[in-house]
Amino acid sequence: MKHLLTLIVLTLFLSSCQKSDIDPKQIEGKWTLKSLNFILDGKTYTASKKALDATNWINVEWEFISGGTHYMYFNGSKVYGKYKFDGPTSKLTTIDKYSFAMDYSAKLNNQVLELYSIEVKDASLNYQINSQEGEVLMDAMWFLSDVMSNKQVRASKTVQTQYVFEKK
Repeated sequence: MKHLLTLIVLTLFLSSCQKSDIDPKQIEGKWTLKSLNFILDGKTYTASKKALDATNWINVEWEFISGGTHYMYFNGSKVYGKYKFDGPTSKLTTIDKYSFAMDYSAKLNNQVLELYSIEVKDASLNYQINSQEGEVLMDAMWFLSDVMSNKQVRASKTVQTQYVFEKK
């Protein structure tokens, strides 16, 4: 009995350590933004409806089409881009029409897609606006402006964006 319990615990441990691949076809389709969050020093802050509405992000949708085409819909606009998705690493890269790329790690649970930006390791540095770090910090300062000051965001040791989408 003792050996059986040890075997069960070992099996559960090993299976929890395995990374699950996401089939690239699973992300194809339209996804509606349900939550825009920012993780500062390990604590999650959610962008308010007011902040999303002020920036026309209240009804944002992302669409991924087979072959690498990506569209973002917001404020009545359809913005074209490209994407690359690597299933084994769960890495998604979106590339806008100006060739600016953003990298995300993806988690998929049924019909919910979570995308995590790179983690900015030092928010006090002055990153260029057209860098991934600059985008993460600019978005955090903008979308969290009714929750905290820009100075508080910049005082964070780590900052990361989390998008939570639901399949349409």
